[in-house]
This record gives sequence, C-alpha cells and structure tokens, in this order.
Amino acid sequence: MAFVVALALLSVPAGAASRYVATNGNDLRGNGSLATPFATINKAASVARPGDTVFVRGGVYRQTVAVWTDGTEQARITFRPHGKERVIIDGGGRRADAVTIGGDYVDWIGFEIRNSGHIGLVCWGAHHVRLLGNTIHHCERGGIYVGHSEPYRAHDVVVAGNTVRDTVLENRRRTWEEGNWAAAIGVWDSRRVTVRQNRVFRNFGEGILLDTSKDCEVMANEVFDNFSVQIYLTYAQRSTVDGNRAYSTGNRAYYRNGRPADGIMLANEKQGKAAEATSGNSIVNNIVGRSRWGIAYWRRTPQGMKNTRIANNTISDAAEYLLYIDPDPAHGGNLVENNTFQRRRGSKTAMTSVPAGAATLRNNKWIELPGPAARGTL
Repeated sequence: MAFVVALALLSVPAGAASRYVATNGNDLRGNGSLATPFATINKAASVARPGDTVFVRGGVYRQTVAVWTDGTEQARITFRPHGKERVIIDGGGRRADAVTIGGDYVDWIGFEIRNSGHIGLVCWGAHHVRLLGNTIHHCERGGIYVGHSEPYRAHDVVVAGNTVRDTVLENRRRTWEEGNWAAAIGVWDSRRVTVRQNRVFRNFGEGILLDTSKDCEVMANEVFDNFSVQIYLTYAQRSTVDGNRAYSTGNRAYYRNGRPADGIMLANEKQGKAAEATSGNSIVNNIVGRSRWGIAYWRRTPQGMKNTRIANNTISDAAEYLLYIDPDPAHGGNLVENNTFQRRRGSKTAMTSVPAGAATLRNNKWIELPGPAARGTL
C-alpha cells in the first residue's frame, strides 16, 4: 500500500534508536542491537522511547504482545518487520488477544498475526495509533478491535491497508442467533477512527462494524463473504461510509438463513441512550452487490434513523430488497438521492421497502420503477 511505503520515508527524530528482535535473540543478555537482539517484542517495547523503531527479524513468534509505551506527536514509536522479512505472530490458540496496542502515538506495520484464541490485533484505549498493512487470520474472535471500556478513550486511530480473513471462528458453525459474535474489524465506543483500504473477507461475523462510535470514516474497503452484514453501523453518529465495495461471491458458507449478508446496514440494535442513536451519517459512492438487503435500516429499538444521506451508490442484485428501511415513527431528515438501483430482468428482487415519512427519495435511477412504498421524487 502506498501509504505504508510513505511512512518508511518519514524523517527519524533526533536521538531516535533502532531496536531489534529476533527468534534467536535473548532478553537477558541481548541489548536490542542488530548484533545482539532481544527475543521478544515485549522486551523491545518496554525499553522503546519516543522516536524509536523496533525492527523484528523474520520468523514465527509464539508470544503474546502488549505495547504500553507512548510515543509523542513529533516522535512516534514504530514496530515493523526488518526489511522485507516475513514476521508471523502466532497466538497458539491461547484465550488472549495476540497483539495489544495500549500506547499512544504508536505505529504497527506489516505483520502477520494468526491463531489467536481471542482477537488478533487490539487498540485498547489508545489514541493516534496506526495499524497499517497487517494480515490477520484464523482468530477465534475478531481480527482487529478498536475501543475501550471507557467510552471514547480510543480516538484518532487509523486502520488501513490490512487484510482480515478467516476470523470470528467462534461462529464457524453459524448457529449463533442473537448477534453476540464479533466483527472482523470492530470499532466500539470510539471517535475519529478511519478504516480505509482494507480487504475483509471470509469472516463469520460482520465485516466492518461501527458500534456506539462517532465521527468515523469507512472508506475504500473491499468487504465480501462475511456473515450477516458486510458493513454495519449501530448507534453510529456523524460517520461516513464512502467508496467501499460490499458484496457476496455466492459462497454459501457465509450465508445466514440461506441468504447472503446484507450489504450496508444501519441500526439501533441495543437498548442504548436515545442521544447516541444512529444519526448524521453519510452512505455515499459505494458499490453493493449480491446482498440480502442492499442498503438498509433495521429497527431493533424504536429510536429511528435521523439526518442520514444515502447518495451516489450503485446497488444491484439483492436477494430481497435493494433498499430497505424498517418502519419507525422516530425517523426524520433522511435523504436518498442520486443512487442507481438495478436488478436482472425477471429477478424476484424487490426494488424498495420504504415506509412513508422514512426518507425523501429524489433523482434516483431505477432499472424498473419501484412500487408506491417508495415515496418522493423518483
């Protein structure tokens, strides 16, 4: 990814050090130099100072990693493989997160993380963290998680250029019904998180989730063959979903109740505060294909969808509805405009289910005109 390469070209702050980790290193006798490296990333993290870069030599590291040291705005702490060497962090199936970033102003770049018994890569209550160009797979719970038990303690985080696949294995049998599974990339109780240019597929939970989060961006991701919903916003506010591709390839292993996942869904799923209900979001410039519902609002609690703009999207070949909005008396200020809705001729796909008052529809392009449930200018 271009943005990962660009980071390598940033100037190094004066006084910054390079520290090294290798599978044949030694935490007791090593000093973290290239000649005498440490054996664990945790040891290198414990001595790293603002501006330092921790280079990890190639190999498999069967260790749980936790980074609690802070960088600064002018001198970030960076963790990355040495050169083009392949570094694998293997959680060994232990019931623990494989990698936790709890320090501020930290970059975690270019690692492979696998076999976590819980979550692969976690940003826990930290801010100004960048998780870039990693591959996370075969995790029992989620792939990447951003959040904290204290709302909005995690903020200003970038999750970009990662590949997340074959996670949420806890639901691999697809027998869970109440939605307690994780997401491949989950953002919880956070602010100003950017999820950009990730490839998210073959996960047994939602692909990308914003839950009780504000001012976030989900941009230019490819999200396909995930369970239940490809991109899901619940209790999300003032967030933008822009330029993503969300679709099913027809792989029935990731179908729910015989249907592919919904494409992009908004909801108020839990009994949250009315002041945090879904509002002020923008769903724009996305391509959604072969979903159950293309773009949808699902009513779980009667708090409605408010001031949401759905515009300039292309939605095609849904199994049920291209555009679906559950009835809710609390809806208000929603606009659906300049979208293209298309289906194969002869398909049983319904164009819309939009109750009166749920949204204003205008200037949309329909391959076939929808029924009277679609209110507004067609």
